[in-house]
Amino acid sequence: ALEESTGAQLPLSTLFEAPTIAQLAAVIRETGGSPEWKSLVPIKPEGSRPPLFFVHGIRGNVLLYYELAGHLHPDQPVYGLQARGLDGKERPLTRVEDMAERYIAEIATVQPHGPYALGGASFAGMVAFEMARRLADRGETVGLLALLDTFILGVPRASRVRYHARSLLTLPPRAKLDHVRRSAGGFKERMKSRYWQMTLDEDRPPSGSVVEAREEVTESIYLAARRYSHDGHAARPYPGKVT
Repeated sequence: ALEESTGAQLPLSTLFEAPTIAQLAAVIRETGGSPEWKSLVPIKPEGSRPPLFFVHGIRGNVLLYYELAGHLHPDQPVYGLQARGLDGKERPLTRVEDMAERYIAEIATVQPHGPYALGGASFAGMVAFEMARRLADRGETVGLLALLDTFILGVPRASRVRYHARSLLTLPPRAKLDHVRRSAGGFKERMKSRYWQMTLDEDRPPSGSVVEAREEVTESIYLAARRYSHDGHAARPYPGKVT
């Protein structure tokens, strides 16, 4: 609505620094409605403790960490890492490894060396895990790697076949019908996923609109999660502790 009425293209993270209408208006006046884009977002930058860096969720933004930051120690700085491409001016990243490299470079502008504190909810945990592994490979210390409800996408094809066969053999008739309907929905999602994979891998210019970019970023993150799981990258060991 803001983009449609004013032409301004502000990331959702602007709400951290300008939570009122008057402050948003000031940002639009000062930046011309198109502020410089960075992945690193200061959610709660005050405090003397080593900062805590949270990676974006499946939608690409870091608003989900705002309430959590309020429950942490008053002296604990908190930063978010939002996805590339939300501004509509850059192509979104489609690999967890590329995200990890970009975000490591961004956190180094605030904290050049460890011990680092990294975290992420759901998909974000994959990226935080990859960041921690790469930092450890470079001799940096990771003091905290916190994964909140993180899981690895993808089940081997043979396991899926056994699961469907067992379900159809053992479930009562009505439950079998529900299972078939759910499976058909999953097939539709996989077809949609393949369409987006072809679209996102094309070398084409970004959309230019933050509204259109939002869906592209979300689909690029889903694609990155599947690639990371299916290509076996998530199976490589990490030498530190995971919380």
